This record gives sequence, C-alpha cells and structure tokens, in this order.
Amino acid sequence: MSAESNEREKKHNPHVYQWIEALKENPDDQEVQTKLVKEYEQLVQTLARKFSKGTIHDDLVQVGMIGLLAAIKRFDPELGKSFESFAVPTIIGEIKRFI
Repeated sequence: MSAESNEREKKHNPHVYQWIEALKENPDDQEVQTKLVKEYEQLVQTLARKFSKGTIHDDLVQVGMIGLLAAIKRFDPELGKSFESFAVPTIIGEIKRFI
C-alpha cells in the first residue's frame, strides 16, 4: 500500500475499505452494507440537499443511496482514488438522472 493510500485511510474511517472488500466478497452481507450506508448517509443527504430545488428531498436521498451502493460495487482501490472521490460523482449522477 502506498504512503498516499495510508494517509487517505487515516483521514477517514479506516474500516471503510475493509467493509467494501468484505461486501465485494459477500454481496449479501447486510450488516456490512448497513455500516457503509450509515458511514456515508450524511454525504448522501448533503448532496441530495444541494439538488433538492423544488423536488422532494427524501426521494433524492433514496436515489442518492442507490448511487452510493453502485459506487461501493464498482469501487477499485487500485485506481488510486479515495472512495469518497469515486462515490460523489456516482451519487450525483443518480440524483441528476432522477431529476
């Protein structure tokens, strides 16, 4: 693991990358999926709020969560990006498609 990756993991919950790997190995693990959703719930709500002009905010949160789950499934740490950097465009993309 590179020094940059180590530094990135120190800034965020160090378990996130382990949880993502565990979920990829066992996609039916609801406990791990719940941990990841709770970890990034505030991020999804913030992004949904940004786009909720005249649209029902709760719907955008739900759609954002779908984007989060898609990002979890597609994330590859070998690309050198943090999970958050990878997830934000995916979440925004789902929200924009819904709008």
